[in-house]
Amino acid sequence: MEQLSPWTRAFLAFIAVSLGLSVFGAVQARREAPRRRLWVTMSVAGAVVSVCAGLVVGAGALLGTVTTSPVKVGFDDEFTLHSRADEDVRVGVLPLDAGSYVIWAKLYVENPETSGVRVTCRLDAGNDYDITSVDVVPEGSVPIALTVAHTYRDPGSVILQCRNASTTPRTSVLKQVKILVIGADSVRIDQLSG
Repeated sequence: MEQLSPWTRAFLAFIAVSLGLSVFGAVQARREAPRRRLWVTMSVAGAVVSVCAGLVVGAGALLGTVTTSPVKVGFDDEFTLHSRADEDVRVGVLPLDAGSYVIWAKLYVENPETSGVRVTCRLDAGNDYDITSVDVVPEGSVPIALTVAHTYRDPGSVILQCRNASTTPRTSVLKQVKILVIGADSVRIDQLSG
């Protein structure tokens, strides 16, 4: 049996007290004829309050409990990316519990070198991923944003990896790297139609 939330316990206690007052009022109304009207009023009011509180608890049970979605954020203020073509470098990993998630990654790339560079980043969540490439001019910066949705049957991780597209080793600086994960009841991925 599920453990009752504090709010549900408070409502059940409230119902019990109001029902107790209702019964007490009915008994007193039979005993004290001069105050019968007071006791009957108190008895009816207690019954009305307990029925209303019972409806609130019942509606909560029918509609389910309100839960907040898990939110998780990972960040790195600055990551120096040393790589060459087709050499993915792991920038960040965020472990996740089993469940459904919508995941975003954002960063911006700075190119400290004297020639332009193409940087490609990929956000992997199980077999779902997003990939983006940007061209960065010398001493320039370009933002990158990635999004993926995935349902983990078992605990897993979301992985952000990037690479410099170059035949020789290159250096780029990734700044304000953030991965934001928000839990969802379920995830459904559909093909867009035009």
